[in-house]
Amino acid sequence: KWLHPDKLTVKRRLEPGNHERRSFFAFDLSSVNFDEVDAVRLRLNQVPSGIGYATRLPVISRISVYGMTNPAKSDWVPGTTWEEGPAPEDGVKIGEIEIPRSEQRGSRILQSEDLLNFLRERRSGAVTFILEREITDLKGGAPSLVHAFASDLHPEASGPTLEFVLKR
Repeated sequence: KWLHPDKLTVKRRLEPGNHERRSFFAFDLSSVNFDEVDAVRLRLNQVPSGIGYATRLPVISRISVYGMTNPAKSDWVPGTTWEEGPAPEDGVKIGEIEIPRSEQRGSRILQSEDLLNFLRERRSGAVTFILEREITDLKGGAPSLVHAFASDLHPEASGPTLEFVLKR
């Protein structure tokens, strides 16, 4: 009852508990010709989660993006449990997205050489990305906001997208 299939959610708690959230998603790269690719962007469309309070966040939140490298976790499927799913330690960090406390909508873009190199090294199949919020909520009081991004099932916003910039 706490999961929303139309949203990819992330949250890190200061106090131990069972309300931490991280998300993961995959792309099939088998049809991409990387010889023609000059750069790549990962676009995530932020949407309101309706859970928690933005006032309980620091001024800037950082969402880390990891590329999964652990082959033992490559068989995950939608509905995988927390323990069975990919975690940051199953991959390499390829960048961060910063989100101001006052914003709950908009496109967030990660573009880096690390992202491009990660994709080039795995060009023949599927790649999985893991999202985790690096900054915890503030001490005491009400629960902090859960950050959310549209999944492919979101009714209004597009799910995660890889945007390729081709060589001229």
